[in-house]
Amino acid sequence: MKHTEPKRISNKYDLMHNNTPSYSSAIITWDCSKMGKITFNRVVKWLETGTAKYHYGEAASMYNEIRKRFELPSFVVRNGQSNSDTHRSSGVIAWEMATPQLLEAINKVRQTELVIHRMEKENGYVPWYLQEELDGDQGRLYLENVHDLSEVEKYVAEIVNSDKTKEKRKQAVEFVKSGGKVQFTWGV
Repeated sequence: MKHTEPKRISNKYDLMHNNTPSYSSAIITWDCSKMGKITFNRVVKWLETGTAKYHYGEAASMYNEIRKRFELPSFVVRNGQSNSDTHRSSGVIAWEMATPQLLEAINKVRQTELVIHRMEKENGYVPWYLQEELDGDQGRLYLENVHDLSEVEKYVAEIVNSDKTKEKRKQAVEFVKSGGKVQFTWGV
């Protein structure tokens, strides 16, 4: 049986087009040893601290994929802010892998935000993100008002600083430093 050498694909769209037949399959590999110095340093720093400075780009993509593979939690806690013109800027609480205590604290903030909206709006308008109860250990809650988020921050800190999470972060950093590879498979 004749075997041919793999064809190198340099155009990312060729990868997509070559994967369209039902008999196709592909393995994509992200190689940590091939990251540039800036990307590498950002990923390592973010894994060590548990906080990413950016949400887009190569470093953010690698960080998020490794974070998910090592089951590291992700949280964003940013309060809503009032200004003198009574326009509000949106804050957010975003979470993955939350504990029941954290979910309860987030739900208290959600209930407060809901009451404020109902009191301020004469037509009873409630934003879509407040209409449903919190469901599951991941989600996102947008905030238009200033809240006391100290209880939320306390439970986030407990999760992020737990021995279990610290050990997972250490393993993830070692994975990156040792040139680990993350693979994605396409096909049947």
